[in-house]
Amino acid sequence: MSNKVYNINDYRRGPGGDTVENIRIEDPLDFLDATEKEAYIRERHREENERLKQVEEEEKKASEAARALPDEERARIKRDTDDPMRGERVKHAEQPRRRRMDYDEEEYEEEEEDDDGSSGILIASGVLALLIIAVVLFIFWIRFMMPKPAEPEAEERAIQQAVQQEEKQEREDAADEAAPEEEWDEYDLLLPDGYVRTGDVVIVTADRGLNLRSAPDSASNDNIVIKVARDTKLTRIAENPVQGWSAVILEGLDEMLFCSSDYLKTE
Repeated sequence: MSNKVYNINDYRRGPGGDTVENIRIEDPLDFLDATEKEAYIRERHREENERLKQVEEEEKKASEAARALPDEERARIKRDTDDPMRGERVKHAEQPRRRRMDYDEEEYEEEEEDDDGSSGILIASGVLALLIIAVVLFIFWIRFMMPKPAEPEAEERAIQQAVQQEEKQEREDAADEAAPEEEWDEYDLLLPDGYVRTGDVVIVTADRGLNLRSAPDSASNDNIVIKVARDTKLTRIAENPVQGWSAVILEGLDEMLFCSSDYLKTE
């Protein structure tokens, strides 16, 4: 039943053509019995009542919303409702004002473009000023603060002074080296016969230490002045290779002492 379409074509044309007298209207429900027709009509009534009820609810909501609006807005809506053409008249009246606004916007955009151009000029001027300042400072540094190259005469004087300082240092070193020899001359008178001048530095190799004596004699311990540990450095003045004794000086003691040469090695 729901697939049947009811429209203006639901009629039968008579033999006389499409004139009103020859049209016979067909009952669209003639295929239903009395019970089905009644059920169909009830269903249509129910749907119509629901539609009307929904329309009433929407109108009620619209009325409540309109009451919630300000008085001025309600008056505008009422004017638009009473005069449907008012909106068109307002639209045409606003067109000149909109054209003026568009014109003002175009002027504002032109002013912004002018401002952008002015800003670019200012930035370029600032950069140019900074470059000029940098060039001026560079020239000032070159003229007044940059170290000047040494003149030839001053360079020669500096070389001569360095050579003189080096020669002086060499003389002082030679004097320091000769000084011990001069000091050891006083010990020559105390050296027994058979000793040969050496003037070298030796190191003690005895594991248990080495006795330094006041005389080259190991028969008695009474002549032991001090005992030095292994790896102690001594200055050897002279040596007796036959008897195996060395005359040495220990730093901190101002006297010549004797020890066995077997426990010494040169540095």
